[in-house]
Amino acid sequence: MTFPAELKQIPHWVVWRLEERKGKPTKVPYRADGNGPAAVDQPESWATARQAYDRAQNNGYSGFGFVVTKDDPYCGIDLDHCRDAQTGVVEPWAQDIVEGFESYTEVTPSGTGLRIWIKGVLPPGGNRKGNIELYDRDRYFTATGKHLAGSPEDVEERQEALEAFHARLFNVPASSAKETNTPPALTTYEIIRRASAAENGPKFDRLMRGDRTGYTSDSEADLALCGILAFWTSDAAQIDQIIRSSGLYRGKWTRTDYAQRTIAKALQETRERWSGGETGGQIKRLTLVPDQTPRPTIEIYSAAELEGAEIPQARAVVPGLIHVGLNMLAGKGKLGKSWIALNLALAVSTGGKALGNLPVQDGDVLYLALEDNKRRMQDRIQMLRDGPFFPRRLHVAHIWPKLDQGGHEAIDDWLEKHPEASLVIVDVWKYIRHKRQRNANLYDEDYEHLVGLKAIAEARQVAMLVVHHTRKMAAEDAFDEISGSGAILAALDTCLILHRPRTEADGELWVTGRDIEEAHLAMRFEGGEWTLLGNASDVAVTKQRQKVTEVMASIGRPVTIREVTEVTGQSYKATKQLMFRMLTAGELHRSNSLYTLAVTSVTSVTPVTSVTSLPSVEEKVTEVTRFATRAPEGCPACGKPAFSWRGNQKRCHACGELYG
Repeated sequence: MTFPAELKQIPHWVVWRLEERKGKPTKVPYRADGNGPAAVDQPESWATARQAYDRAQNNGYSGFGFVVTKDDPYCGIDLDHCRDAQTGVVEPWAQDIVEGFESYTEVTPSGTGLRIWIKGVLPPGGNRKGNIELYDRDRYFTATGKHLAGSPEDVEERQEALEAFHARLFNVPASSAKETNTPPALTTYEIIRRASAAENGPKFDRLMRGDRTGYTSDSEADLALCGILAFWTSDAAQIDQIIRSSGLYRGKWTRTDYAQRTIAKALQETRERWSGGETGGQIKRLTLVPDQTPRPTIEIYSAAELEGAEIPQARAVVPGLIHVGLNMLAGKGKLGKSWIALNLALAVSTGGKALGNLPVQDGDVLYLALEDNKRRMQDRIQMLRDGPFFPRRLHVAHIWPKLDQGGHEAIDDWLEKHPEASLVIVDVWKYIRHKRQRNANLYDEDYEHLVGLKAIAEARQVAMLVVHHTRKMAAEDAFDEISGSGAILAALDTCLILHRPRTEADGELWVTGRDIEEAHLAMRFEGGEWTLLGNASDVAVTKQRQKVTEVMASIGRPVTIREVTEVTGQSYKATKQLMFRMLTAGELHRSNSLYTLAVTSVTSVTPVTSVTSLPSVEEKVTEVTRFATRAPEGCPACGKPAFSWRGNQKRCHACGELYG
């Protein structure tokens, strides 16, 4: 099945079922989430292409379809009863139309019709005649992906061809199909003067001052102002000039693709144009830019008002580690920071477990893996995934503009299109941070470069995780090792510092933040996977217990405390206290001064399920966690030998299969 990628990226999809309505077979649209009928005027009833396709395949629906609206550039042209379903032969009249538009064309569900997809705005004057129908809004088209051989694979811009075809089909004289009496071009001053004096002048004035009241987003306000200007001029450069002089102008408009796309959409959707003559009303003087800088709203409250007030806690994406706001993971190079980032990304995008067994708040994830490529990303996801498929909700990019060159806006745009997002990961910070200015204050720069991301995270209620490096020199306080000025830690809501000796599997993670308790955690890195073991101090004691167990097992007979200390190198007093605790916990037996192992003894550390409720050292640990190794017989699914233990089963590093 082939279908244009650009349409698959737009969440305008529904499923449909062939039902009898009023005695006629009707393609009735339904929601892809299974919650009843869908409607072309209810965007909340639409879904992504993948969701609609999966629902249509597995739940008894007849197919899936795409909703066209006035807010998108697409138009569908249906040619009915023009194709032999058995031989695939297309009638000459229909073939001529297909070749005339030269855009993506597919076979309809019946097999006897064709549908041409183009970009264009349908002129007024009719949309159905004989076996031909044309719609560009308030309609859903069934989709099959059965590409008509010989037609392009992309949806092409065909406005002029659409206007000419529409004029021929509905016998509209060419002079009325397209205005031939072009009014004289207006100067920029005249456009502003006339627009301000028109009936919608107050609206124009508000937008020019930068007042976005009544609009759900900045982008919607941009389009509204462009739409007003498109009535007065079709010159894109002139519209751009006026926008840049308005109060709506901001960094996002400097992105050429955004500005051009917004202006083009306004020009397409504006069906009426100024035809000459004056507008009524008194001409008003207009200030092009706000006459004063907007001031923040000041709220002052008494402490008494806080008593009993219900104030929601900061939303946790990974409780105790990653919360809504600006988070940073820092450590030296090549210690496994990107493996932690990918572990978190996979867990959140699938609703699985992070770092072994930590619960997460699931949602869409944007992972800017700026030091990786597609091949490496494919290999790593293959190693770490738990399910049979790569997650749909994990979105990856390997190239991203710097924050002062459109990077902020690009992140915000993605979040606007993915309202269910929970996490954005920037790996690593140096690739998108602003270029440093000569003679600038380092503290001020570091702070300003981060607060933009912090503002986006808070406005969109997502967790922003920035991966960064630490200095080469160690510090008494782990958080002083962050590369850069002290402003970085000041700007963060949560900070995590990773330490791991380069040749060892075990590491440590220091955690601090505004809304979380400080923690010093023990971690283990095996075969690309990081596992949280528990509080570092508890884990250290547990490792000492494990060492005592191994020494006693190797001796193979009842032993004294002195014999254990001679092998472990620990002090007699410390070993005596430890073995007494093990005796109390039932891990050892004692007869006079000789100690023996109980049937159940400590073999390893159990991965924990919560940062905020870490197990104490007195709790028994029974699950064995082994280092990654190789199975002589290999994985039964793929034959690869490398595996790690998951409880009593082996997990293949290559395909994720559990066996043994």
